[in-house]
Amino acid sequence: NPRSEARYADGVAYMYKDFYVTGQLRYEEERDRNASYFTRMDLYAADGQPISLLREVDRKRAEFEQKEFYPGGGIKCTGRSRYNASRMDTQRIGTWVHYDTNGRTIREEDYIDGMVHASRDF
Repeated sequence: NPRSEARYADGVAYMYKDFYVTGQLRYEEERDRNASYFTRMDLYAADGQPISLLREVDRKRAEFEQKEFYPGGGIKCTGRSRYNASRMDTQRIGTWVHYDTNGRTIREEDYIDGMVHASRDF
């Protein structure tokens, strides 16, 4: 089984996958060929359950939906982020919702420029 694979365009990798020894997908990223940021970054546990997922949802604003998961697949938190070109990274924006292992909302956090502006516990 291959441990990794990449796809290139004009000598630059735009898609990369990394695999566990078992052949199970461990990590996958995809880059916009015309932009400097990733449009997808997904990380998986050895059992195939997601650990974190990042997907582009608004190309004009370079905004993404992010989800983080508990072991076993339950959603830990979800929210949006926006690519910040000066930092060459994403920053959390808007309301992020945190869940307990039973799927109940336990906290909401409001982000401005990557910083928590307000937080509410339930």
